[in-house]
Amino acid sequence: GRANRECSWPPAFRRPTAALLEGWADRPLYPQSLSGVFPFEVTLNKGGYPLFEGGECIGAIGIGGSSPDSDDAVAQATVEACGLLGTRKGG
Repeated sequence: GRANRECSWPPAFRRPTAALLEGWADRPLYPQSLSGVFPFEVTLNKGGYPLFEGGECIGAIGIGGSSPDSDDAVAQATVEACGLLGTRKGG
């Protein structure tokens, strides 16, 4: 479903969706251009975070249903509480 598509962004790019949106602010059509790369509909909203353990991305979490900023805050707090917020090895 939709959650699976949205949750695919953080592990694919190893960054929270809020950071992706910020980085692509001057290129709003860029995410849609990736439709040919990913086998799913492109949806990008705040609230997605990759999960890291030992420097390896092991998955992602996606929170939705409130405002984008609230979704992002809940996702970040959840990942931090689980001790899975971090960066990939070498980056």
